[in-house]
Amino acid sequence: MFEYVRSKKCLNIGVLADGFITWGGGVDLIKSIIRSLESIQNECNISIYLLVPSGVGYQTRRKLSILRASFIYSSKNTNFTALKKVAFKMLSPDQTCGLFDKSKNVNLVAYKYSNKCLLETAHRLNIDVIIPSIKNLGINFDIPWVGYIPDLQHLHLKDNFTDKERDSRDQVFQDMLFSANVVVVNSQFVKEDLERNYETDAVEIIALPFSPNPESVWLECGSEVSESWACNGNKYFIISNQFWMHKSHITAFKSLNLLLQEGSRNIHIVCTGSPDEYRDAGYYDSVQREVRNMGMSKNIHFLGHLDKLEQIGFIKRSVALIQPTLFEGGPGGGSVYDALSIGAYVIVSDITVNMEIEGERVIFFKSNSSEDLANKMRDLLEKETVVVDKQKLIHDGYQQAEKLGKKVMRAAYQALKYQ
Repeated sequence: MFEYVRSKKCLNIGVLADGFITWGGGVDLIKSIIRSLESIQNECNISIYLLVPSGVGYQTRRKLSILRASFIYSSKNTNFTALKKVAFKMLSPDQTCGLFDKSKNVNLVAYKYSNKCLLETAHRLNIDVIIPSIKNLGINFDIPWVGYIPDLQHLHLKDNFTDKERDSRDQVFQDMLFSANVVVVNSQFVKEDLERNYETDAVEIIALPFSPNPESVWLECGSEVSESWACNGNKYFIISNQFWMHKSHITAFKSLNLLLQEGSRNIHIVCTGSPDEYRDAGYYDSVQREVRNMGMSKNIHFLGHLDKLEQIGFIKRSVALIQPTLFEGGPGGGSVYDALSIGAYVIVSDITVNMEIEGERVIFFKSNSSEDLANKMRDLLEKETVVVDKQKLIHDGYQQAEKLGKKVMRAAYQALKYQ
């Protein structure tokens, strides 16, 4: 078991935002890592620097890389409109920094986008180690760094990727495993996946624990946040996923249809999340068409991408969050993490990675089974809900943050050891 001790010398940790700030799950991961480091900051004697790429160079390179990928990896179903939305709605440096809560414990530093400028900035700040890096910084980067690999979806859901895209991901991940001495992943499932499919003898792979801990403001926001949608006292479940094919929204919709056929009319599903699926331009329309064909347009509500606090408000008021996903890199994905951190119930598919989820309010259903999911939904509808005490959520969240912080520090110390 890893033990850490307070260092006589203050250790400067650089948390690298590059590659994470262009998608909601990435921002949430960086925020969670920062909260985890803050929870052990005094005990470990560390200073935290959030390194955020900025400048015209960053915006331009990100746009070009996304558009380049759209042509290299495209298939006949590729949604070019969705890809261009991602490319041309990049955040400005001020907007990027605004994604993160200002904290007296964290130094937010913008650097001009290049490995050279990152290295110069890190040296100027006397950064001892950088974690995590979704980008391969290379074997010649002279400050210890910890790599990050999200998942191997391309090996499990091959039909969602072109041959070129699968080959490219294989090469990128293997190069990362060759270049980094330490790599962190979101689950034991991904760790074992990497060890089965790649050469990993020269790298230490550390699985971060499932550790839901809320932002403090989440526990303050109340039900008024979601009053913009007229629930009229009806009960609803919520799905907070982007409309990617592997998220399997249809499984939940079919489950609701089964419940409605039993005579319960005042049950709803609220869907939040972007409708853009770049791999299939017609996917979102096909989902909505199936909802209409089942006659459930009045019971299923598509709200699109919401502000984070509004999304949290909806989760708080729901009967439960449903996660019907067929694949994840981290247990349950971000929405399950968020829901459990605020004391909500979750009903989640029993795929392998999701079995790493721990919590008193977790209910598993057989993956892809609308019948089993309907049974679990019915059980919760009949159950008297007890609100979790706010102080317990704060206490549990802090313990979870500490657990994650210790594992992050283990990765950081291991990277330093190889220097």
